[in-house]
Amino acid sequence: MDLYNKAINISADVSTYNNIGVSYYMLQKYDKAIEQYKKALQINPNHADSRNNLGMTFEVLGKKDEAAAEYKKACDLGVKDKCGFK
Repeated sequence: MDLYNKAINISADVSTYNNIGVSYYMLQKYDKAIEQYKKALQINPNHADSRNNLGMTFEVLGKKDEAAAEYKKACDLGVKDKCGFK
């Protein structure tokens, strides 16, 4: 995580925030993951991977409506993993 935080200080871009979110997700720190995905989406609301990852995090937390909304957006952007999620 320290390296990602250093990367943010150098260049705060979508991929860096998304990757930090993935790291938090893997550590089961879901609230922090959501925070990072949302930062990525503030920079680029059409970043499909961040949308999909946000959906996965909401799904793990049992927030099915939020997950479905993010999966729909990700699907519209070309990520086909969860296009039928309800």
